[in-house]
Amino acid sequence: MKRAILAVSLLAFLGCVDAQVALHTVGGDASCAYTDLQAALDAALPGEESLTVIRVARSGAYGNTSFTAPARNLLIEGGYDTCSDTTPDPATRTEMNQGPQVLGPVLTLTGSANLPSFSLRHVRLAGGDSSGWGGNLYVNGDAEVILENVRLDFGSALFGGGLAVNGGGQATVTVDEDTVITQNSGSLGGGIFCSNAEVRTSAVVALNSATNGAGIYAYDDCSVFVHPADPIDSEASSYNAIIGNDASGDGGGIHAVLGAYVRLRPAAGFAPHVIQNTAAGRGGGVFVGDAVLIADHAQIRQNDAMQDGGGIFSRGLTVVIGEPAPGMPCQLDRCASIEGITSGVKGGAIRLEAPGSMTVNSAWLFGNSANVGSALSISDAVSAQLIDTMVVWNDTAVSVVDSDNSPLRILRSTLAGNSDQFFDILVNQGSLELRGSIIWETPSVGALNRVGATLTADCLLTSSFIGLPGSATIVRENPLFVFPSTGNYRVSRLSPAIDFCGFVPDTSPFTYDVDGDRRAEDSPLVPNRFGIYDLGADAYSDFVFEDSFETIGMVVLPPELALVARD
Repeated sequence: MKRAILAVSLLAFLGCVDAQVALHTVGGDASCAYTDLQAALDAALPGEESLTVIRVARSGAYGNTSFTAPARNLLIEGGYDTCSDTTPDPATRTEMNQGPQVLGPVLTLTGSANLPSFSLRHVRLAGGDSSGWGGNLYVNGDAEVILENVRLDFGSALFGGGLAVNGGGQATVTVDEDTVITQNSGSLGGGIFCSNAEVRTSAVVALNSATNGAGIYAYDDCSVFVHPADPIDSEASSYNAIIGNDASGDGGGIHAVLGAYVRLRPAAGFAPHVIQNTAAGRGGGVFVGDAVLIADHAQIRQNDAMQDGGGIFSRGLTVVIGEPAPGMPCQLDRCASIEGITSGVKGGAIRLEAPGSMTVNSAWLFGNSANVGSALSISDAVSAQLIDTMVVWNDTAVSVVDSDNSPLRILRSTLAGNSDQFFDILVNQGSLELRGSIIWETPSVGALNRVGATLTADCLLTSSFIGLPGSATIVRENPLFVFPSTGNYRVSRLSPAIDFCGFVPDTSPFTYDVDGDRRAEDSPLVPNRFGIYDLGADAYSDFVFEDSFETIGMVVLPPELALVARD
């Protein structure tokens, strides 16, 4: 993808019969046509079928100025030593640094109803200070913008210290995998602020700070797509992260409100990462207000919130985590995971409040802690579901799952190896549907404490009958996990969970487990107890990995700040 976006843009222009292309060179040596970047921008060709290429050489000085690009089709490319060079060096970006005496973004790209196209390559915008939009880069209005190998750092603004996009509903910004947005600050959006636009990013967004949304702030019908690079199409690393950002309010990594839509999605089996972000308020990883979050095979790890929702805090319309993708390759043992997270109050992994609704499907809630609901805490929600989900190694709270006045469904899931104080599930009012699952804890932990809530329960393997009804399909037998001491709670070939249940709601021949294996598989050597369906998040599979173990080992993440420090 390194040059694919740019090539498509240029071909689109050159394919027009009436296309005009102009080349402007800017720098401080004798071969340069311009010494003033603003003059070169102002001289850009007008017209929808024209393109102006501006080569910005390192021989010039581009400080103490706030530049504005007019609403024209522009390619602004750095990486040239002098204006006579014809090939840029991506490793040495041209720098545009704003001095302390200048207020405003380092560079403003002016949009219009004609949707001008802007491409920025091999440049660094740094030190911008704006009392309004965009410390380093501001997209003002509707435009099509592409950032390739751009670094935005040490910027400060009210909205978007690194990048602010204030569109009119048609703006699109595409940020490639070689771009780094780091060490910026803002009130709303330390790294990126987006309103009425679409942002697609494969960049590293790291070490930014803000009141709310230290990494990304999505607002007012903004759509944000976070995805890693596709290693098939890219020479760059496939590792992508929203990492190490710090909010003094809500949303350490991402903050989405007022109709925003955020999607974390994989590429060729590589997962997007939201890791090691912190919030003094709610949502260490992600804060969702009246917005939508869809996290497909995402890794939301090691985030912390001093208040509620260490991983995710949501009052949103929908929160979907790890929706299964049959045949989807995965480079991690836990393809979708919220783990290693701390909440100071409620919901170590997730806190859900009215009027939110949530489905956690084929994911891991692993190793989280909180005072209330070490894995999940919900209150007055519209709906909440755990389906094909592993809930393991959580600790500290009274219960692993805490539900207050909400309809909660737990289907085909595994709750095991948790170290909470009294119960796996605590339900106050509302309703609980508990089916096709495994609940296996130490003897001191009860399965369920229910106060004034309705209960539907069947097809369970459990270590405790506390709170559960008497039923032939609810039995106390060791599920015989593969290797629980390492966090592997998949079932072994001798597990009584295999071919246990005749029917679980929402199960069909096309239903898949936490690893993407088909549910409706009858193990031929195991007699059916009540039917062909396996209990818990993991349906037993005869597949053996190349190392002869039933599952791959835990994966160590690459160095978190490698892409930030490489410059």
